[in-house]
Amino acid sequence: MYRRDYILRIIEQIAQFIARLLKLQQEEKIDQAYDFLVNHSDRVTGFKYDVFLKMSLEEFEQHLDKNEINDAYLDTLGQYLLISADVCLRLKKDEEAIHQLEMARFCFTEAEQRFQSFSFNRQIEIEKMNQLMLRAGIV
Repeated sequence: MYRRDYILRIIEQIAQFIARLLKLQQEEKIDQAYDFLVNHSDRVTGFKYDVFLKMSLEEFEQHLDKNEINDAYLDTLGQYLLISADVCLRLKKDEEAIHQLEMARFCFTEAEQRFQSFSFNRQIEIEKMNQLMLRAGIV
């Protein structure tokens, strides 16, 4: 019960960060959105932004394996990473965006494979991810 409550609190916190980033994007305050992303990513990913950008998929997966996670957590984290990638693309920080997109793809595929769950919302997010990958030049 305590672990479930802890995961739900983390998901709520990530959702708040998503809402903040989306609000800044809608207001066309992309520089502020990027600053928010850089200064608060450790609360979402567990790592300072520059450390997260250097992290490999394997390291990211190991970090997630150490934590109690579920498919809802992975979906929410994937959504956060998608929005982060969009912010980076708008500022022409393509390498950062590509890294965010690769991590988002991992989150979505891991949610499906590890927890053997299907979600229509996840499929919509995967389509958004594919569109952002096209914008970033990832085929």
